[in-house]
Amino acid sequence: MDNDNLSDLCTEAEDSPSEYSISSTSTADPESGRLPGKVCAFIGRRLEVAASRFMEKRGYGPEASRKRLESLCSGAGPLYDPVKDRKCQKEAKKLLKFVRSKFVSNQQLALEAIVDLATHNRARQVLIELDATKIIALVSLQAEVENCDQLLFRCRKALSCLEDTKKR
Repeated sequence: MDNDNLSDLCTEAEDSPSEYSISSTSTADPESGRLPGKVCAFIGRRLEVAASRFMEKRGYGPEASRKRLESLCSGAGPLYDPVKDRKCQKEAKKLLKFVRSKFVSNQQLALEAIVDLATHNRARQVLIELDATKIIALVSLQAEVENCDQLLFRCRKALSCLEDTKKR
């Protein structure tokens, strides 16, 4: 085949409209092709909730972490106990990891736990020492970008609880 023939063929192919256009298979219906995505999202949410409940029953998750932190920080005992302080910090770090989780349900539960723990002096002090306000502020920015109103509300609530008690 000649180079001239090849270039003529390419020129003709560029000029002639294609019978099979990419857009010819799509419809004007905004719902077309979204049903599988909706089904997958629904199943994913159900699986996430089921996994969260399963792990919660076994002592994992933000709610279990809140309960352990609450029991560690509210018990009667000496004013300064280094072993107890390390355990409190360890549980608070776990709770803050749930705040940074990629699962919104875990983030929401962890933020609610922080709001509940803001009334306990020792737990609040440990959270503030671990820069919980900065972590929550970053999650708040992320929620604002992603338009997740429920998460944004909980972030603001947790921030206001920690900041309000920090000033006292």
